[in-house]
Amino acid sequence: MWKNKKIYIVGAGPGSPDLITLKGFSLLKEADVIIYDSLTGKGILNFAKKSAELICADKFSSTQKGKRIAYLILKKLREGKNVIRLKNGDPFIFGRITEEMEELSKYGVKFEVVPGITSATAGACFAGLPLTSRNISSSVVFVTGHEDPFKESGFVDWEKVSKIDTIVLYMATKNISSIARTLIKNGKSPSTPVAVISNVSMPDQKMVIGNLSDIGKKVKEEKIVPPSIIIVGEVVKLGERFNWFSAQKKVLYTGLISPEFFGEDIIFHIPMVEVKPTKETEKFKRFIKSLPEFELLIFTSRWAVNFFFEKLLKIGLDSRVLSPVKIACSTKSASDELKGRGILADFVPSSETSQELLNFLHNLGIAEKKVGVVSSLSGDRGLCEGIKKLNGIPYKYTAYKILTPKYLPPLNLQLFDEIIFSSPSAVRNFLERYGKPPERVRIIATNTKTFETLIKLNLISERRLELDVSVT
Repeated sequence: MWKNKKIYIVGAGPGSPDLITLKGFSLLKEADVIIYDSLTGKGILNFAKKSAELICADKFSSTQKGKRIAYLILKKLREGKNVIRLKNGDPFIFGRITEEMEELSKYGVKFEVVPGITSATAGACFAGLPLTSRNISSSVVFVTGHEDPFKESGFVDWEKVSKIDTIVLYMATKNISSIARTLIKNGKSPSTPVAVISNVSMPDQKMVIGNLSDIGKKVKEEKIVPPSIIIVGEVVKLGERFNWFSAQKKVLYTGLISPEFFGEDIIFHIPMVEVKPTKETEKFKRFIKSLPEFELLIFTSRWAVNFFFEKLLKIGLDSRVLSPVKIACSTKSASDELKGRGILADFVPSSETSQELLNFLHNLGIAEKKVGVVSSLSGDRGLCEGIKKLNGIPYKYTAYKILTPKYLPPLNLQLFDEIIFSSPSAVRNFLERYGKPPERVRIIATNTKTFETLIKLNLISERRLELDVSVT
């Protein structure tokens, strides 16, 4: 019965997907319906299961928007769905959630609120500006800047606000000039420091520093646009010493597997590819039936191994079907994935080149013999051609497809010091979406195939093979 269900109102955090709470992340993976605001970071929605229904709440007009959203939630609950209302930042800080909760309460709908990191604290942390600090600031206030400060009647008492040590303004970018004049009028010094941070926690984060007398002009000159958070007070000066974000090297990592974060650099993980398993069960069954005929079975990537065994279990079989055949892996990552399943590859090329693998096949003697290849839809054409040249018979099973992600966020490429690529597909997708990186940015390939692709595309590249995270 739907009345036994409850909805979860979840704070999505300031934008970066890795800043959502663990509970919020767990709920997103289980939700059938996610009703989100347009400001919610699109990367966070990638945590949802494939079958989840994603509904942008901004499709409703502002007139009775809360009621309309509440009715939608009620409808989905009656359908027996698990529903999340996803709010940017923290739901209870300028989240405009009260009207929705009031409507839900009328119908006896139970709800649970999962806090999120609000833009004020996130912006302060990413700018190195403690909102409170001994001998500098012992009080802080969060204020909406969406309201016109010159309005005769309003909720914000600017006279009281101006007496607070640190003032954090939400939704104030457009009104910053008039708000600054109002704060000066109510006693703040024109020289009071101000920081404006846009796109907090995201790769295109930008910060402008000024004071109350000139911040409006600087915001226009630097073309700062919402979403932004504004911090007013002497704590802004601390950013000169504590702005870790601007001081450290920034690395864009484009591979699928999450990198290790304990290092000297700031890592932005934005995968440039998606992998999805194929659905051809009958073809797979025929491939498995042919295993005893193979002189060798080659896995070309960790994903080839992963999706092969996933499909194997789905048809009621396990690794014992591989006992009659020798196994080779094109990459160390494929070999490691295989090892994790209790199987040691008979051959792994030390240089991860197709040529070394083909030399092995030549010495093995594959003339008029079948060689199984488990790969992606677009991958390893060169390997199959090489097998044919050795008079072997390649028998390929396409385990997965490599796709371009539906959403790739806007990036300020000038922000990055390094960009790391782990597959040729990631390189091509990056160039199609963002163009060539600035010359000062160091480009790194993690494997031979990617290195060769970067060379062909006239991108200066350095190899870093210890990060073996290849996709194809």
